[in-house]
Amino acid sequence: MNDKTNSTKDRRGFLKKSSLTVAGALVAGSLPLEIGAYAAGKERIKLGLIGCGARGSGAVAEALKSSKSVELIAMADVFQDKLDNSYKILKENSIPDQVEVPEAKLKYRKQIDF
Repeated sequence: MNDKTNSTKDRRGFLKKSSLTVAGALVAGSLPLEIGAYAAGKERIKLGLIGCGARGSGAVAEALKSSKSVELIAMADVFQDKLDNSYKILKENSIPDQVEVPEAKLKYRKQIDF
């Protein structure tokens, strides 16, 4: 019976804490603050793409379109053809001077060591 009482208290405590967390997040979300990532002046946001499939390449394309301060500087994939194709498409379809990936930063590896 003692174990059941303790687990009930633990659940109640968890629910109280999680409710307070959600309430705090809602209040913080309604505050009129401008929050976001941006580069001021001549600074640039530098991106690296690991996994050059459709999802990764699409996400990078959207990020490049979001601001002229965003720049793609490195890419990696385990398939050479996906890496080459993604680079070609991003270079042609995005703003070309935002895709500045030097040859040394185009990485292809047959095997990834964890």
